[in-house]
Amino acid sequence: MVLRSIVALFLCVFSLFPQGTTSRLQGVVVDSSGSVIAGATVTLSNEGTNVVFETKTTGAGTYVFESVQSGRYTVMVESTGFKKFTAKGNAVSIGQPTTVNVTLQVGAVTETVEVSGAYQAVQTSTSGNMGNLLEEKIIKDLPIVGTRGRNPLDLVLIQPGITSGSNTGGGIHVHGARDRAWNYTLDGIDTNETSAGGSNFSPIRANPDSLAEFRVITGNFTADSGRNSGAQVAMVTKSGTNDLHGSGFWFYRTPRLNANEWENNLDNLGKRQFVQNIFGGSIGGPVKKNQTFFFANVQALRALETAQVTRTVYTQSMRQGIYRYNRGGRNLPAGVAGGSVDAAGNPLVNIGSYNIFQNDPQRIGADRGIAALIAATPLPNRFDFGDGLNTAGFTFVAPQNERQHDVTFKVDGPPATLPSTGEPIPRPPSRTNSSSASTSLSSSLTSRWLRSPILRSPRRSTSSPTTRSATIAASAPLSSSTTSPGSRANTRSSSASTSACNARTTTAAPSAASTPTPA
Repeated sequence: MVLRSIVALFLCVFSLFPQGTTSRLQGVVVDSSGSVIAGATVTLSNEGTNVVFETKTTGAGTYVFESVQSGRYTVMVESTGFKKFTAKGNAVSIGQPTTVNVTLQVGAVTETVEVSGAYQAVQTSTSGNMGNLLEEKIIKDLPIVGTRGRNPLDLVLIQPGITSGSNTGGGIHVHGARDRAWNYTLDGIDTNETSAGGSNFSPIRANPDSLAEFRVITGNFTADSGRNSGAQVAMVTKSGTNDLHGSGFWFYRTPRLNANEWENNLDNLGKRQFVQNIFGGSIGGPVKKNQTFFFANVQALRALETAQVTRTVYTQSMRQGIYRYNRGGRNLPAGVAGGSVDAAGNPLVNIGSYNIFQNDPQRIGADRGIAALIAATPLPNRFDFGDGLNTAGFTFVAPQNERQHDVTFKVDGPPATLPSTGEPIPRPPSRTNSSSASTSLSSSLTSRWLRSPILRSPRRSTSSPTTRSATIAASAPLSSSTTSPGSRANTRSSSASTSACNARTTTAAPSAASTPTPA
């Protein structure tokens, strides 16, 4: 069934027009005098996959490549009577166009002028999308290892204009907008948690090692962003390249160097334990060089945490059916004005008692099952809980265990030719000669298995409710859809949601001259 679902996703991936996963590379070609050069051949090559696109400059000397996936690209410009121009290392990121303006020098085309990083560091091609881009290295290096995992969404807290700590809703606001005015996307797919908006939570919890880019747009959105008025958070999964690469990681946290907490010292309890192991790895490479690539990431979490818990239990006299009461007022615990007992449970007021079992008119006595259940509970160790005379508190350190598994798998396919005559889409050839429009297939599978935390008392243990959810998501550049994996406590279920069967078709250039060419 899983294989059939994946095949179905690939077959319908061309049927919709998504948005949000690609960008644009553009520029102007001029000569040394500043005059524009029309008809120059511009070649765009992905440095990781060697996929090549070609176009020609317009009469105004401009060129543009639409629907370009994020990554590093080489721009090569050729024109008769001028030296060949090559610019390497041009970064293309989502949510912001990249501009590479070219000045050709007079000379033979066999001569080459090579530069590095010719793209504009300060973007002036658009006035929209205020915010910041966090690239792969920054995402992994920033300290976001917290309790119960690594949440890259915590990176929004370091962005200008964002505040945290409100006592309503999720409590994270941007420029005064509501805390629920956020829009989270992963590879263009809607990953918003509608039941907990603004709480910096997404059902598909991408880990930092699986992300290539993380862009936060806090204002002045362009037309490809929307849905919410607060902020846009666009995440992009890594892609494979022509080279096989892998990585591994392990994060270990222990309380051995921590001091005991003040509350534990007050109650004569030991140090709270929190042992966390986060481990996993990534691997990516070619399925078929220059055409199809894969990327896979696995992260697992094992956590053991203890917490101080206080529960209400019966006092020794109440277990025997003797109800005690304050003759001069109401029963009050220790530590408050007019308390009936001191910190050790000794009475401080004139008390009366009533034996429930002896005064039972039917002489039935205590139920054996209930009496055994009460006897199995511990005696109180603090008397500032309950009423002090009949009920009090028992404080103990309870362990919690958690296990998580996160799996991400992505496949990037070759560009496909979309005919304008309405015929069925042909199988992508090994080399494309001409096209009026193009799209690049990208599909991803993200799964998450979560074993819910369990709480154990010193005398009784309960089985852990287990939830299991899986989300299958297929997307192409600039994709958008909704996924909501479902799970139910105490039930082991699997929910596979086809989040998107989508692709994007865009004209490649104003001059209608963009030709994707796998190298």
